[in-house]
Amino acid sequence: MQSNTTRSTVSPVLRLHDWITRIGYWGAIGALGAIVVSYVWEVAMRYLLDSPTSWANDVVNYLLCALVFLALPEVTRARAHIAVTVLSDLAPPRVAPYLFSLINILAFASCMFAAWVSGDENIRQFVRGITTLANTPIPQWWISVFITYGFLGSALYFLRAIFPSQALDLESEGLSLTKLG
Repeated sequence: MQSNTTRSTVSPVLRLHDWITRIGYWGAIGALGAIVVSYVWEVAMRYLLDSPTSWANDVVNYLLCALVFLALPEVTRARAHIAVTVLSDLAPPRVAPYLFSLINILAFASCMFAAWVSGDENIRQFVRGITTLANTPIPQWWISVFITYGFLGSALYFLRAIFPSQALDLESEGLSLTKLG
């Protein structure tokens, strides 16, 4: 059991992580809406006014990346990602929690490594001024930073799953995503 002092110190950090994840999730929803609007606009301009846009496909591609990686931490938090549980299901009940922790440690390490590689690439893209190869070029780090965010946020949820006593339940805190919508 952990002390109230430890819990009161950790809880604000976990709440901040959950809050950032919730904002990212709503950003993913906004990106999906913007993708729909961009495609409808492109179709209307192309087929109704015979004047296709030069930017719609680029915007959709950029937003698709943002959508996936903005939603990734929420998917991980909710444990809604695809999981192959055959090992933990077949393990003896005494061993299963340790196996579950090991899987979370490996997932944490994998996501942290991906976030580190992506973050390093974000810095390289920023320093070198690399832009996208598109009709409407923009700085490439504007897009790839979402990859870093997604992997880092997910890594932190895997870390939290390793130490369930540190977990903060969104529902008990009144922070349900369904209640916000």
